[in-house]
Amino acid sequence: MDARTLKAALAGLPLGEIHFLPRVGSTNDEAMRRAADGAPHLSLVVADEQTAGRGRAGRRWYTPAGTALAVSVVVRPQTQAAGQDFSLRLSGLGAVSIAQALREAYGLPAAVKWPNDVLLEGRKVAGVLVETAWVGARWAYAVVGMGVNVRAGAVPQEARLRFPAGDVERFAGRSIARTPLLYEVLRRFVDWLARLDTPEFLHAWENLLAYRRQAVIVERDGTPLATGILQGLAEDGALRVEKSDGSVDYLHLGELSLRPAAENRDEKV
Repeated sequence: MDARTLKAALAGLPLGEIHFLPRVGSTNDEAMRRAADGAPHLSLVVADEQTAGRGRAGRRWYTPAGTALAVSVVVRPQTQAAGQDFSLRLSGLGAVSIAQALREAYGLPAAVKWPNDVLLEGRKVAGVLVETAWVGARWAYAVVGMGVNVRAGAVPQEARLRFPAGDVERFAGRSIARTPLLYEVLRRFVDWLARLDTPEFLHAWENLLAYRRQAVIVERDGTPLATGILQGLAEDGALRVEKSDGSVDYLHLGELSLRPAAENRDEKV
């Protein structure tokens, strides 16, 4: 991957600026800096290696050179409705774009672990981190960071993980070129972003949910918040869990853990 081939491969997409960095601390940090300096809507920061990549709650995201996709996209409000808090839907947007790319372009059974992770056969192969800059009650811009473990070298040792991880090539059974994969992800990202506030997007996200219609436990800091059947999503993207008494809990972004009720391992959302 290099700047010239990257720009050529993405030339057909309606993107803003495209910045390729062989090595960076965090693509999100770089994209936030460029957005603050006026980078236009759908500008990209792509890195071959991240030395300080992170996921939610500041957890480290492992990105050695030549093994993964590390991309951050600048998103600016495009409609009157953009004054709403779309952070949760933006997290879903990244995950849906990755999962659909893996399913439709590579034939892999990807699922979304709400709200922002992508699984293959129960192993996390991708994650999304959304960061937002606000002006009063409105967001001025957001950065959607996406990381995809393409090759085995992107997967840390199991002892360092909160959730079992994997890489795309392992499940594909063949070599996967990173630039075409990035194109497939961004093509879907751009398409869904224009329809982010529609029922169609919510339906697509819901249909990709891991553990849907299964018994799950949702906890915060070891304290159960909800136990029941994961039914799907609310209109704002919140998780709907139906309890044994028929009532429904609605769960939004936060430091939650989600796991199937039949298993004991903790799955960090």
